[in-house]
This record gives sequence, C-alpha cells and structure tokens, in this order.
Amino acid sequence: MKATTSEIYIMHDTVNIMDDRGDLDLTKQIDNLKETVYGFKLLVAIQKQEIWNLKEQVAEGEKNKNLLQGYKKVIQNLTARLNK
Repeated sequence: MKATTSEIYIMHDTVNIMDDRGDLDLTKQIDNLKETVYGFKLLVAIQKQEIWNLKEQVAEGEKNKNLLQGYKKVIQNLTARLNK
C-alpha cells in the first residue's frame, strides 16, 4: 500500500491531504481507470491525426504522379511535333 499526497484548495489556500487508500479501494481503482481511459482517448486522437496526415501525403503523391504523367505526355507531343 502506497500513500500519496493530494492538494486541495480551500479559500485560495493549499492544503496537503495524505491519500492512504489501499490499492483495493474501489474509488481509487475507478480514478485510475478513468485516467487510463483518458490516456487512451488522447492516444486515439493523436493516431487519428497521424492517419489524416498520412492520407494527405498519399493524396499529394498521387496528385504529383498524375501531374508528372501529364507533363510527360506534353513533352512527348512537343517532341513529336518538332521531329516532323
């Protein structure tokens, strides 16, 4: 059993209170699980943003690839005209 210290604010003053609840205390377990869920929610949000960024990069790559193919076709057409 590990005791932790919590800070409580009462009328703008800080009061330190010892948290001596054991690891089997249900409210402590609930608090720990809530913190874990919050952490997972943050992780999911970060991963969604990373997925979005990767999708944007893939779309940009496809756009550049199509643009390159268009330039190649224009160059081929101009080369064919000059060789006539």
